[in-house]
Order: sequence, then structure tokens, then C-alpha cells
Amino acid sequence: MNVRTLLKKATSLKKQNKVEEAIKVLDQAYEIGIYEPPSTEVDDVDDYIDEDKLLVLADLVRKAKYLQEIGKIDEALVYLDKLIEDTSSRANYNIWEIHELSDIHNHKAIVLKKEKRYNDEFIERVRSYCLRGIAVNLKANSNDEFLSENSQEELKNLLDPNRILKFVEDNSKKVSNKFEKKDVVGFIQVVINQQYKTDKIGIEFKKLVKD
Repeated sequence: MNVRTLLKKATSLKKQNKVEEAIKVLDQAYEIGIYEPPSTEVDDVDDYIDEDKLLVLADLVRKAKYLQEIGKIDEALVYLDKLIEDTSSRANYNIWEIHELSDIHNHKAIVLKKEKRYNDEFIERVRSYCLRGIAVNLKANSNDEFLSENSQEELKNLLDPNRILKFVEDNSKKVSNKFEKKDVVGFIQVVINQQYKTDKIGIEFKKLVKD
């Protein structure tokens, strides 16, 4: 079977509540498939990967959600953290890797929400928002004129204090940690403008909240 067929089989097994079997099939797909990071440079047409072998981020994060389904939440979070670590090591201010990193943090937030771990979920939501903002900021300041022009409005929206405040309010309704919403708004703006790395986002954000 090729990768796409295996991924479809895993979906089918999941729908039949055969989640452990589905995870084994996912592992088979990961073993023969190839995940090509967004920062990969292709110089020759021969370097392009056969689409039947190609894995994308959405394929990889499925395993975490399947693990959660069978009660292996710790294993699911370790798996996502490894994806975050691997992507962070490649990012180095690469726009597309940072977008990917933002997406992984958002997937982790979804997993945490399902576990009702709302404090941790909120931190992941903030990380995801900040990383998306950093990626858009890099695009807006790119030497690529087309990319830059088409990112200016999005950057303006992501930095808008009213929009950020709404984001904070919408995602912190069940958070028990204490913090000033206006401080989080200012923090997010600073992170996006100064282009923090992901580890620093988490470290600095935790200084704003109290148990």
C-alpha cells in the first residue's frame, strides 16, 4: 500500500472505533512516507517527492489525537512536543516553518482543551497566535515585494489591540490563572514586533500569569 492508501485505511479504522489498529497503520504510513519540511529547497526536478509518498503536517498530528482517544494523553503530548522541537530546530526565522510551528501549537491547544487543561491550552493558543504574527511580520518586511505588500494588512490586523483583546477574552474564559488582559495584549504585540523565538515566548508569558 502507498502512503495515501494507508492514511485512508487509518481513517476508516478510526471511524470503526478501532483506534489502536489505526495508530499502527499510521505508523506504517510514517515509516514509508516522507515528510518534507516547508523550508526544504528543491533545486532539481528529480528531487521532487512522489505525491503518493508525501506526508503533510495534518497527517502527522493525527497520531496525537488518536493516542488521546485511547487515553494515552501523556504519550500524545510527548509526541506533539517532539514535533514542536523538530520544527523549532529548523525554523531559524524561516517564514513557512514558523507558520507550521504555529499550527502545531494550535493542535496541541486542541488536545489540551479536550482534557480540560484550560491553563495550558491558553498558553498554547498564545504561542500559536504569536508565531503566526512573527511569520506575517517577516513576510511584511520581506524583500519580496509581492509577499510584503500582501502581508501588510494581515500584520496590521494581528497587531490590532482590540483584536488581540478579543482573542484573549475568547480563549481565557475557563482559565484559572490570574493575569491582566491588557498585559497579555501588550506582550503579544511585543513578541510579534521583536520576533521572539518559541522558547522565549513561553518563558516570558509565564511571568505574566499567577496560579
